[in-house]
Amino acid sequence: MTTTMATIYDMSNDANDSVRNESTSKALTHEHSDQQRFMELLTPLGDALLRFAYSLTRNYEEAQDITSEAILKAWEQFHTLNNEAAFKPWIFTIARRAVYRHTERKRRFFSFGTSPHAALKPSPDNLPDDLADAQLLYAALDKLSDDQREAVMLFDVLGFSLEEIRQMQGGSLSGVKSRLVRGREKLAALMGVRNDIL
Repeated sequence: MTTTMATIYDMSNDANDSVRNESTSKALTHEHSDQQRFMELLTPLGDALLRFAYSLTRNYEEAQDITSEAILKAWEQFHTLNNEAAFKPWIFTIARRAVYRHTERKRRFFSFGTSPHAALKPSPDNLPDDLADAQLLYAALDKLSDDQREAVMLFDVLGFSLEEIRQMQGGSLSGVKSRLVRGREKLAALMGVRNDIL
């Protein structure tokens, strides 16, 4: 009788181990497929995310940190995304919020009159005229409101649709159009160019 109980106990443990191993295997396979799908959706957007963060911070290292933070947050919340077609505005919304959290933290720590944006660093790829143009553009962009700067960057530089920008910024489609038009007009005036060129 003792041998039978031990055999039943061993069989029960083996069955439980088998079920656990199968569950673990299914969970790992599911996690791997989620990770693979996440990367498939993220890969074409990685550079644009970094450029977006850079356009709002003007500091490459900060933009890299913010982009990493946004990607990690998006991965942690990927299971909540119901529609993969909404991935692009969803992850840019996460990045946008990360930028504002970072800016708020930075404002608290650097409230001693230092500039919130680091100067552009010359690179071997930047010709002097290109660097001067970029500095002029960034200086003008800094004078736009946050919403206007975002709308201009997202639409004109990164190629988002008006609807995608509306999803990120909230509000109405006409509000996005208004921010875009006003941002372009102010940018043109600040840069001394005709508005129809922008």
